[in-house]
Amino acid sequence: MNDRFTLALTGQSLIKHDIRDIRTPAFQDVQSLLRQADLSFTNFEGTILGTHGGWPLKGSFFGCSDPVVLDALGAIGFRALSLSNNHAFDLGPSGVLSTLEEVEKRGFFHAGLGRNAQEVSRASIATINQRRIALVAMDGGPGPDFMYAADADENRPERPGVNRLRLSQLLEVDDVAFEQIRAVRDKIGYTAIDLANDSQPDDPPRLDP
Repeated sequence: MNDRFTLALTGQSLIKHDIRDIRTPAFQDVQSLLRQADLSFTNFEGTILGTHGGWPLKGSFFGCSDPVVLDALGAIGFRALSLSNNHAFDLGPSGVLSTLEEVEKRGFFHAGLGRNAQEVSRASIATINQRRIALVAMDGGPGPDFMYAADADENRPERPGVNRLRLSQLLEVDDVAFEQIRAVRDKIGYTAIDLANDSQPDDPPRLDP
């Protein structure tokens, strides 16, 4: 086995159109680098509108693409995709299923989306040029609780979604500022009941007396 393994990494590919006909020299140079690598990776920053349909869950910052964009990414030279990001749920669970279907149909090495929490949290494993490679992808949010994959239980079916990187943010303020914030909270009457009706019902109350 050759000791040399070349990995080409890029940032996000927020792609909504087929870009294979671009002929600018710089773009051609990038494609050449991607194709020469043993493995080329990008974050597909979007969701596929496919056979499962879906409904927009965002306003103007919305990332929906036809399956042809995956053909374009493959032709450019990408073989590995992260699918876990803030646009992955823009069409809801239906978009997750369509994205998985189209990505798997094209044989991409991928991680970050799944049909349930168990599936989405497992590393994807592949052998590439005689190398065993593991790929994981997670979204750090912030995003609504319902965009993240969940397993079924006796009361709820499984939820297709994104792999969640659980992060907590701690804001430290002095006693005077804290009392001012608490006074505002008490005056407007924002309680744990109100919080339970928000988009992230699993979050604990932000301010404890």
